[in-house]
Amino acid sequence: MRGSYYDLLRVSSTASREEIKARYLVLMRRYHPDVNQSPLAHARAAELNEAFRILMDGDLRAGHDAELAQRRRDVVTARAVSLSRGSRSRALVVRRRRPLLRRYGAQLALAVVLAATIVAGWEIERRLLLRPDAAFSAVSIDNDNSEAKQAIAALKAASVREAEAMPPVSSTAIMGAMDAFRRMAADGDMVKARAFSERCHTQRADIDTWDALDLCVAFDQAVFMRYGKDLSVPAANYFVDRHDDAAHLYMSRIPSMDAIGMRLDQIRGRVAPKPDQKLQARTAQALHRIAKYGWKFARSIFIEDNERGSRSHDF
Repeated sequence: MRGSYYDLLRVSSTASREEIKARYLVLMRRYHPDVNQSPLAHARAAELNEAFRILMDGDLRAGHDAELAQRRRDVVTARAVSLSRGSRSRALVVRRRRPLLRRYGAQLALAVVLAATIVAGWEIERRLLLRPDAAFSAVSIDNDNSEAKQAIAALKAASVREAEAMPPVSSTAIMGAMDAFRRMAADGDMVKARAFSERCHTQRADIDTWDALDLCVAFDQAVFMRYGKDLSVPAANYFVDRHDDAAHLYMSRIPSMDAIGMRLDQIRGRVAPKPDQKLQARTAQALHRIAKYGWKFARSIFIEDNERGSRSHDF
């Protein structure tokens, strides 16, 4: 790999997932094996695929960023050591290398010729790839940026269209999920809750409707929000996995992850625990009384101080 995965995709290290995906699509139009049969193009396509895989995965991208940071530190350290050695060390290195040059001069010359031949061949093939009459044309960085922006806009528009084409989340499905949650999980019986979830997904696979899928996902999300963060609770890990894998259940119906995210946000918003209205009312009343009587107390002290001051002035 030359440089970094960011260099391969021609994006900055702070690029968003959308920018990375758009740039990847632009470059693959140029180097995809179906478009260009050159071995160099095949190698570049493989590099692009690897870069896209790494940068679209949060954990792998973090590891790559850490590796780049370590490279920079190593370069700075090596340069500092080199500068600290001084002219005497450099002279010693030169004197030690001279016998090697005289002894292996022919071999080194042959290696240089071979390297130059390889570089020349690669440059010729690169120029052939960039010819105007080739199967693809080389575009400038500005054009790449324009294509990337167009690709991002197209992706967003497609996500909106897919979200609009989806049927709305059914209130009946949400009510069914919450009713099951109250019966199966509200008392903390996670074994019963897991059994219901597994049975729900088995039936959902047979029925294969939006409402059946939404009901199972809504139930899983409700249990996760209530108990999933407490790993000491039996079967909590099961609902953590269900929460994390919810998006994959919709991928056969909606190819856009953005549209899937919108639907999951709707479901989670409707099954999220609601604050206790009575507790809120009691808290508000208590705060109101504190403010009311506190103001009266402060006012009485202020008036009393004023009266004392006026009496002292009278004397």
